Amino acid sequence: MRALRSLPVGLALFLATGASAAQSYPDEGSEPMGRGGAWVARASDPIAIARNPAGLAGQPLRLSAGEDLAFRHACFTRVKAASDTTGDGTPPASPYPRVCDEAAPLPVGFVALSVPLGERAAIAAGIVTPHGVPRASWPSFVGTSPSPQRYLLLESTALMAIPTVGAAYEIAPGVRIGASLGWGLAWVETSAAAPALAQDGISPALDDVKVKVTAKDLFVPRATIGAHASAGRLVELGARLMWSAPIEASGHAGTEANAFTARAASGDGSKIARGRIDGADLSVPIPMEAALGVRVRLPREGASARRDPMETEVADVEIDVTWSNDAAIDRYGLRFPPGVLVPGTAGTLPAVADAERRYRDVVGLRLGGDANLIPGVLALRAGGFVEPRSGVPGFTGLEAIAGTRVGLSAGATARVHAPGGAAFDVSLALLHVFVSDLDASDPSSDGVHAVTGVAPHRTRWPVGLGTIEDGLDVIHLGVAYRF
Repeated sequence: MRALRSLPVGLALFLATGASAAQSYPDEGSEPMGRGGAWVARASDPIAIARNPAGLAGQPLRLSAGEDLAFRHACFTRVKAASDTTGDGTPPASPYPRVCDEAAPLPVGFVALSVPLGERAAIAAGIVTPHGVPRASWPSFVGTSPSPQRYLLLESTALMAIPTVGAAYEIAPGVRIGASLGWGLAWVETSAAAPALAQDGISPALDDVKVKVTAKDLFVPRATIGAHASAGRLVELGARLMWSAPIEASGHAGTEANAFTARAASGDGSKIARGRIDGADLSVPIPMEAALGVRVRLPREGASARRDPMETEVADVEIDVTWSNDAAIDRYGLRFPPGVLVPGTAGTLPAVADAERRYRDVVGLRLGGDANLIPGVLALRAGGFVEPRSGVPGFTGLEAIAGTRVGLSAGATARVHAPGGAAFDVSLALLHVFVSDLDASDPSSDGVHAVTGVAPHRTRWPVGLGTIEDGLDVIHLGVAYRF
């Protein structure tokens, strides 16, 4: 997710979001989010189809749906590399103006249905989405000057839906296994800038080209396996492993030369030279994930064996250990047909415009629980999580929430009972994520380089040095109906 090296950055952010700890928040769903993501051993809602399919066994016939609204608070203060010779008026080793993401939030959600087949088996179907931030909007200009983060990201919007089917079976009393298969559908539109020539002393306002890539992948296979076990009346264990194929998207790129001039900044686009290039191919790795959890619960005396903790338990607490193979993201691949000229410039699109990235695997800790204040009517929950820094400063673009993350969440569910044993739930969850800064402000250090239109198709200097500040707030609203 550059005609130019930075374009894959934006794509990666939103298509891989939710597949990587670096690019997501803990699992979506009313219960998981309200508990800080500590849910793999509870797995008591149809969203278990994506989070731990073994938990489907024993659930009642139930339809669940939810929407997340994520507000990312990201800003970037770029530092000009000591070796940067562009003539943009900023001296080498000096900071540029601080810029921030100004995108309006875009809802993402899910719907899932669990269907019991007797007392020991269940099937489920649903449409799930990555739990992340699907839109970004960074400025193109600061005053009449090109924005300093333009080589990393300008704007991006992505839509991804994963139709999923799953099944679970209780192979022995209290021991359940399950699996689910998903078919991801992805569409993205993202833009960034790149220098055409990157010559010493050249003005970026005259040299830079805006490139917008639009691509889609209509088959991104995904598989999740899970296990769930009741170790007596008070303890439950849960585990899951998620694998996904990479996103291999195809589409086209639009180019705009003279898009960063003072004339363009004033709104006059009459001198912009536009072009279209078909045959753009994009590759985005999606890291494998795993989770292992232990839950301690306090059963309600005389409650049924049905797996509906809001009615059958007084309270519970769970601790999970999570792992994400973020080191698998070592680059985002972007390929173009060879020798394509960029209209309005003397440069060409490089056939290989991959963007290098450096991430580390992440091992996180989640803790959360529920308290049923009014049995079967009102439940409150809270939780939190800690995940260490996954990004390597200087080699992390604006596509990822990659600093150390500390999240705190709370939520509630209110239930209205209907005749015949049916019930309708309304849930709310709130999540705030504190994120440490990613600091690569040493102007002599290395980092992400921009792709250019002339060989060797890379700037001699890094363009991603500086400090990335980040934070996140998420609001979740969910509904469910038990038949």
